[in-house]
Parts: sequence; C-alpha cells; structure tokens
Amino acid sequence: MSEDKGFSSGAIGLAFLIGGLLGASVAMLLAPTSGKESRVKIKGLADEALEKGKHFVESRKEILEKAVTAGREAMEKENAALPVFF
Repeated sequence: MSEDKGFSSGAIGLAFLIGGLLGASVAMLLAPTSGKESRVKIKGLADEALEKGKHFVESRKEILEKAVTAGREAMEKENAALPVFF
C-alpha cells in the first residue's frame, strides 16, 4: 500500500517564492550600495511579494469557493433523489 506524501503545487510554489525573496534580500544586502538604497530596494521587494502573496491567496480562495459550491449543489441533487422515509 503506497501512500502519496508529496507536497501540493501550492506549497511548492510558496516555497519557491519564499526562497526567491530570501535570495533577493541577501543579494541586496551584500550588494555595494548605501544602506538607504538597500532599504528602499528591500521595501520595494517586500511590497511586491506582499501583492503577489495576496493574489495567490485570492486565486486559491476562488478555486476553493467554486469547489464548495459544486459540492453543495451535488449534495442537494443527491438528497432530492433520495426517497423520504419520514
């Protein structure tokens, strides 16, 4: 009996996003720029990552809402087809 213990595509995508952000932050900190310039760049990267994260969550939320709606509709259809014993 084999069990699939893999990671979801969302988890993998999030891991790559976080890794990319960490790598970019380290690169910015090690780059030969002034502290102020580095902080401005890091803030820009953080703002961009926040927007991408919000978009990612919103897209997954829409998919989940559609699945829940479809499940409810299927349940109602099946309940309507069952005989009533009461």
